[in-house]
Amino acid sequence: MVPDYFVGIYARGPEWLVGKTVLEQPLEAHFAYMERLQSSRILVLGGPFKDDEGALAILAAPNLAEAQLVFAADPAVVQKIFRVSVHPWFASVTAKISQKPW
Repeated sequence: MVPDYFVGIYARGPEWLVGKTVLEQPLEAHFAYMERLQSSRILVLGGPFKDDEGALAILAAPNLAEAQLVFAADPAVVQKIFRVSVHPWFASVTAKISQKPW
């Protein structure tokens, strides 16, 4: 069975520390949560935007409601460092991201 994918687009929340980069935010619990999701094969891909405006994560989940619950439980969302919008995503083109195309 092909899993359903969902994209979470993280943006700065009200508790974002102004003047600090994404890697300077208090995100230790968020990183641990993402590692658990990756180990569980729920997190497919994720990481911060290089312009420090937020981050993106792609999850495999059975449905939108479940994906929304996973994103809502993210400590960075709970702590309002990030807010997240969740979108169903159709992976129409895939690539091996372990190898750079150039």
